[in-house]
Amino acid sequence: MLNIDIRQILDKLYLYASSIQNCSNSVFPANSPIPLHFMVKDDLINFCAFIFTKTTPDEELAEIHFLNTQLGIRITPENFQRLRNDRIVGKSFDSKVPPSLTYFVKNDMLPMAEKVGYQMSVSRYYINAFNNVGCAFLAYNGINETEAAKLASYITMMSDYVNQYNVDNVNGSGSIYSLSSDSSNKDSDTTNKFSGNVSVNFGSGISRDSSYKTSGRNLTVGHSMTEKKGITDEDKLNEYMDELNKMIGLSSVKEEILKQVNLVKVCQVRKKMGLKVPEVSYHLVFSGNPGTGKTTVARLLSKIYQALGVVSKGTFVETDRSGLVAGYVGGTAEKTTDIINTAIGGVLFIDEAYSLTNVSTSEDFGPEAVDTLLKRMEDDRGDFIVIAAGYTEPMEKFVDSNPGLKSRFSKFIEFPDYSPEEMYMIFTHFCDKHDFVLNKEAETYVKDYLDRLYINKENDDSFGNARSVRNYFERCIERQASRIVSSTNLDQYILTTFKLEDVTE
Repeated sequence: MLNIDIRQILDKLYLYASSIQNCSNSVFPANSPIPLHFMVKDDLINFCAFIFTKTTPDEELAEIHFLNTQLGIRITPENFQRLRNDRIVGKSFDSKVPPSLTYFVKNDMLPMAEKVGYQMSVSRYYINAFNNVGCAFLAYNGINETEAAKLASYITMMSDYVNQYNVDNVNGSGSIYSLSSDSSNKDSDTTNKFSGNVSVNFGSGISRDSSYKTSGRNLTVGHSMTEKKGITDEDKLNEYMDELNKMIGLSSVKEEILKQVNLVKVCQVRKKMGLKVPEVSYHLVFSGNPGTGKTTVARLLSKIYQALGVVSKGTFVETDRSGLVAGYVGGTAEKTTDIINTAIGGVLFIDEAYSLTNVSTSEDFGPEAVDTLLKRMEDDRGDFIVIAAGYTEPMEKFVDSNPGLKSRFSKFIEFPDYSPEEMYMIFTHFCDKHDFVLNKEAETYVKDYLDRLYINKENDDSFGNARSVRNYFERCIERQASRIVSSTNLDQYILTTFKLEDVTE
């Protein structure tokens, strides 16, 4: 369970603010009438006023008590309501970035040796601090759907603002996109695919090497994160949420994941306070087209849930119908049970889950896998999460096909297709990652090609979003290699530059 110490979080946030203001190359105006840490506090008060939904007088008093004790202010319920009316109601507050955040971002844009925070993004810390304050604030009245949505949308808005400045890549300090097949991710998941379409990964906190047998197949165990001394679960959670927020696009997905995370945080705070905690289901349906990041986000979510204390190990097991269903009576239950046992302590990710209920004959054993799965989802719900994934319409039919599935999968998260602009960002990320650049003609062609690829996606069965972009990038590398292989004077420019003929399909 996370131990969220709001005072400690805010002390660190205020310290960053004072450091940004007082450093020799400060981005904060010297003639400002108020210090930056006061501006941060004022933005926090406005933020709490925005996410606040009045319930009972007692709960309102409790939240006012939170503001006065945790933020160190003196405000009455009447003054708090007046503040909401003056600053929040009808003011499109959810589209306005907190003024103090802009100075944290400007600091992050300084050269590495000059900025406060040095090897970390203080604007990322700012956003995490606001989110933790929001969760603790809402815990006093039992977070409802409206408050959860307001909190998640505001935090996502701030993250999108920070992302546009690429603060994690100043002087090459980090990556902004991770694809499930990209083995060079800094938290690289040594996940392997093999016969039966089952892959297993253990999250942080696991220090063992072993293999598991599932119907005669070896399941390779990997480690997603090297344990660092002194790293807390909260540090890990912030790191994983930052990794999610750095992914290109997917704003609606990030917002929904944040809702789930905040719900866990609020429940933990309420439990610590001795208040009632609602029963929560963490099983999810990820729907959308191929290449939209479903597997990547699911793998990351297994780590997030482990850092939150929802699951014990952060295990991530990826499978599909062929990994669950056997071709003989009794074999499916055994096969499904073996894979579930491997996933205990983490997440079982079932790709194209609808294929389990698309029964063509009475001898199909897919329903047997579903029945086994449903029983274990109930029996092991305290340390086992299932994420079912696939195309949107078939996944809706899958959930509706069985009352047990409908009761357990109450949350759908839709993964939208990437826009042409986002696809171009993914392409240039691959270029940056592998030391390639586009000349002007090539850049123009790539943008036009990705536009056409997106426009024609409905008529192209092979369209795969980020997957299509990666395949296109690899073809560009092959064409460039064929063009320069016979050159006698290869230099860095020749080796790293894509010309028009390299990118032309």
